[in-house]
Amino acid sequence: MPIFAESGRQWAILIGTNPSHVVPGLVASRGVIPTEFLDAYDALDWFLNPDMHGALPKEQLFFLADAEATEANVERALNEVANKAEAEDSVLFYFSGHATTFNDPGELQLYDSPVGGGDLTADPHQGVVGAQDLVRWLNNLRVGKAVAILDSGGYGMYRACEELAPGRFVLSSINGITLSRNGFITWYVRRALQKLGAKATLAILHRVLVQAEAAWVERNHLPLYIYLRGNLK
Repeated sequence: MPIFAESGRQWAILIGTNPSHVVPGLVASRGVIPTEFLDAYDALDWFLNPDMHGALPKEQLFFLADAEATEANVERALNEVANKAEAEDSVLFYFSGHATTFNDPGELQLYDSPVGGGDLTADPHQGVVGAQDLVRWLNNLRVGKAVAILDSGGYGMYRACEELAPGRFVLSSINGITLSRNGFITWYVRRALQKLGAKATLAILHRVLVQAEAAWVERNHLPLYIYLRGNLK
């Protein structure tokens, strides 16, 4: 199953961020560019490089990085894609950042998430994309194929993927780790796409990640629990 559109239009939502209390934005971080921003920037190349997908019209590409990746902006992008993508189209949702690791219901943390920020009066479920909400969004799209690549997604996301409809896929890990410039998943997906371009399939990417994780665990004794959910048949 190729990750990019084989017919129809390609839509993409690319998110890379930390909650603001973790890394307080590119300007305030005194020149230290967060890995999550770099991940999203490198994922953007998948839709600029003619050897991969190639350029997308601006109305089909949503790039939300650092302080732009707020709950309101992400919700706006999700709604726009849901309203405009058609049956023959394909969607890629990419996220680099933090997720709640083992606790339910499972959430992807956006820039305006207060979790861990010390404000006990804040709603811990603001500034997030809920795992079940993301799966519901994927399932409700009119498109034939929708792929989510999450670096990383956490156990709540893994559990929510039990409800994935046909043609919906999630490639992620329960734990996350940074490798130099990129997160683990983005590092190896990026390298695979550089070699294979649009020929890269979900099965190939999953196999690359599982092999890389095995080597990582052998050296560091820290499993990441790579997973691919969805029916590839």
